[in-house]
Amino acid sequence: SQLHPVCSSPFIRRKWISSLFLFNATSHNILDYRTFAFAQFRSLRLLCHLSRRAVNDACRAFNTTHLIERNAFSRARFNEIASILVANLKRNVLTNEKRTANVVSMMTAQNRLLSALRTNYYIHSVPGSRNYITYNTVYLEKNGPEKLSCDCRL
Repeated sequence: SQLHPVCSSPFIRRKWISSLFLFNATSHNILDYRTFAFAQFRSLRLLCHLSRRAVNDACRAFNTTHLIERNAFSRARFNEIASILVANLKRNVLTNEKRTANVVSMMTAQNRLLSALRTNYYIHSVPGSRNYITYNTVYLEKNGPEKLSCDCRL
């Protein structure tokens, strides 16, 4: 299986991630990358691990599936069926992983879960009251000449 090149890069190795740890990370400005770099790269490592496991599990399930036919296939027919099955396997793995990522993202957003490093929501107190305003920290960036925007959350 071939995963994204970052999944075999030094950026997901323990040595790199450990070098990013800051004991007092939350004392820095919330927009300072050092406050959440450690957590971001640990998450990236976990995503690579989960992706590798999902692909391996799907391949294992695929390899235990039997193709039984009364008559023998021609080599061309067998190759055609095999390529269709492999294409379906790849599509199903991607679809399942995207669905899982969307569920996690929706649960986080809908339940207003706040990350420990305060990177997904800002909470602002209203002076002179007991009220707080929560701001979702979606960073929209212009993308290309068509002025498309990118929702940079998971």
